[in-house]
Amino acid sequence: MDRIATTIGRLPAIALVVLVATACGASLPTDSVDDVVGAVPDAQNPATGNDQIPPSATQIPPASVDTLFQSSVSGVAESRRQVIRDMEEMAAAWNEVTSPFLSDVGTEAPDVDFASVQVLLLAMGERPSGGYAIEAGGMAVAGDTLYVEVVETAPGPSCITTMALTQPVLLLAVPTSAAEVAYVERMSVQDCS
Repeated sequence: MDRIATTIGRLPAIALVVLVATACGASLPTDSVDDVVGAVPDAQNPATGNDQIPPSATQIPPASVDTLFQSSVSGVAESRRQVIRDMEEMAAAWNEVTSPFLSDVGTEAPDVDFASVQVLLLAMGERPSGGYAIEAGGMAVAGDTLYVEVVETAPGPSCITTMALTQPVLLLAVPTSAAEVAYVERMSVQDCS
């Protein structure tokens, strides 16, 4: 009888382990590492759809790009690519992005000199767990178009992640005033083995 009571007492823990193990690998892509999705133009500034940055484009040095905010938790629940060109747009974006923890980062958007930079908001949208990330892989200007490589990373089936909803987001200040922005989208799956 004691053996049955001990086994029954362990059932919630066993069920939790099975649930976590199942959730970690249930619907994650495993066959598309570094898969090119293609160039997606900014909704406000349509550009031609290429799947790579043109070889003749002038690279923007990573040291000249400022990360204004990056987090796996944000107030942006939908996938979005947005160009911000003035402080009014910046204030609205900042409030949305930082809404889950305004007391931690402050309520004021950082000062941005929009005469020399534009801000890019890259949001992955809501994801079912931790382990997701979004980053800019590279940037270059060709003619009047800024090309931005956006890399979205998902956790692989062997990754241990938090079981909390996440909304990865990135705000970058880029030293350019290109009229059009084209996003070269890439997806990868992290190998945690």
